[in-house]
Amino acid sequence: VARQLLTTLYRCGLQAEALQHYESIRKKLAEDLGVDPGPELQALYQLILHNDPAAAAPAHSTPHQRAAQRTREGTRPVPAELPHDAAGF
Repeated sequence: VARQLLTTLYRCGLQAEALQHYESIRKKLAEDLGVDPGPELQALYQLILHNDPAAAAPAHSTPHQRAAQRTREGTRPVPAELPHDAAGF
């Protein structure tokens, strides 16, 4: 949950708030349990701290762009409709 909140804050343009939230989590863990945040949370903190594009939101693509990407990758899109033999549905 902490990772999701940090990511959301960062992606909403609230880098300082994300860093402050990480610091409050780090302090709470240290005081209550005597441990540091896990490696995933530490790595995310470093990405946010350095304003790394890897923590940014993925580029938004249209359904047409996703279909073209699947075609380039050699996969076929799965139809999103019911099969014709749905008798008694």
